[in-house]
Amino acid sequence: MDPYVTIRDLQEEIERLKSELDKTCQEKIQAAEYGLAVLEEKQQLQQQCEDLEVLYDTTKHDLECAKEVRTDLLWNSKLTKRSGILYK
Repeated sequence: MDPYVTIRDLQEEIERLKSELDKTCQEKIQAAEYGLAVLEEKQQLQQQCEDLEVLYDTTKHDLECAKEVRTDLLWNSKLTKRSGILYK
């Protein structure tokens, strides 16, 4: 250490270090806030994905049911045409 360092120099260095520490702490807080925001968005997206998967499964099931009904109706229509019986 320089033997000619004054108290004023030390005070200035202390102030500089405090300022750097404050800046670093603020940056860490901002990074933590950003991280929390990212986590919240991730959770929202996961929930949306789960909701869409449920909707997809429900729609797929409904489509399968509709296909079965259509097949049954076509089969019944063919039988009706062959037999000449009309159902009302």
